Amino acid sequence: MTNTVKKVRKPAAKKNTAPKAEKINKPAAAPAAKADVNPDLTDAFINEVSEEVKNDNFKELWNRYGLAIIAIVVIAVCGAVSFERIKNWRLQHNQMTTEAYMDSARKQDPEAMIAALQKINQNDHGIYGDFARLQIANLLLEQQKNDEGLAMLDGLSKDTQVNSEVRQIALIKYATYKVDSMSKQELTNLLKPVLDANNSWTPLANDLLAMAAIREGDLQTARDIYSKLLTVKDLPDSFKSKVQEMMSSLNSAENSAE
Repeated sequence: MTNTVKKVRKPAAKKNTAPKAEKINKPAAAPAAKADVNPDLTDAFINEVSEEVKNDNFKELWNRYGLAIIAIVVIAVCGAVSFERIKNWRLQHNQMTTEAYMDSARKQDPEAMIAALQKINQNDHGIYGDFARLQIANLLLEQQKNDEGLAMLDGLSKDTQVNSEVRQIALIKYATYKVDSMSKQELTNLLKPVLDANNSWTPLANDLLAMAAIREGDLQTARDIYSKLLTVKDLPDSFKSKVQEMMSSLNSAENSAE
């Protein structure tokens, strides 16, 4: 009888917890493989960009940072959302599409980047979709596809469904490509929405008008524009230095002519 009991109990003793351990351990490795974004790098980027925004280097920042900087500049100007929301968007909003865009950027694949941005625009009809369209235009211009890029910027600047700040950014960008071909009056008409807004983008618009005046040989008008720019309250030092240099050049040109 004793042997019978032992035989009955032996199968129970053969129970092995190893399979359970494997089931617990396997999922534990997944997070490590998924870690694609370094929060420390994101924070460092946000801090770096915020310093640039304080200096209002808007015109130069477009080409330096593309979509990311334009997003943060707009936020800084209109106060629509916080920097924290931008970081959350980078990590969560349309995560797969955003990661596809970032991966394409690392590989320097403009076509794949444009495709990823188009998906963002299709999935989000708000400000992030607007940013995506803005960056598509930028990528097209970088590829020397000026007609397509400028057409997109022109469309953005006229689309009343687009965020007003994004429309003004698109208009400024568009105007920089037209300053060599448009008359000062045409450029004035084009930039009227930005000129009337009297905001952080207005000095850039006036700077473009001054350049158009110089191209037409109207140095006095250019000088008047630059003089008014120097009276703008809180004009960034870097921009002020540029205006002062232009004033100096105009004065030198006038003295040489005399």
